[in-house]
Amino acid sequence: MSFPPSGPDPCFSVIVVNWNGRHLLEECLDSVLYQQDGSLEIIVVDNGSTDGSKGFIADRYAGSVRLIVLEENQGWAGGNNGG
Repeated sequence: MSFPPSGPDPCFSVIVVNWNGRHLLEECLDSVLYQQDGSLEIIVVDNGSTDGSKGFIADRYAGSVRLIVLEENQGWAGGNNGG
């Protein structure tokens, strides 16, 4: 799967805010991608993680999700605004 999805523009954006949640990302993102039909834009906002989350997303989900990296944790609202 590539980003952005081929075909018509996505209708919805799914924003996943992450802070040191590397252990949860695979199940979460695989679940969202499984439901992907081209109508979703998937954005992961990394909120200053220090657990390897950014590298994991960049390696495993390159081309499938958009990764936005915030230098420090801006909280849930700040992460969503970043997305």
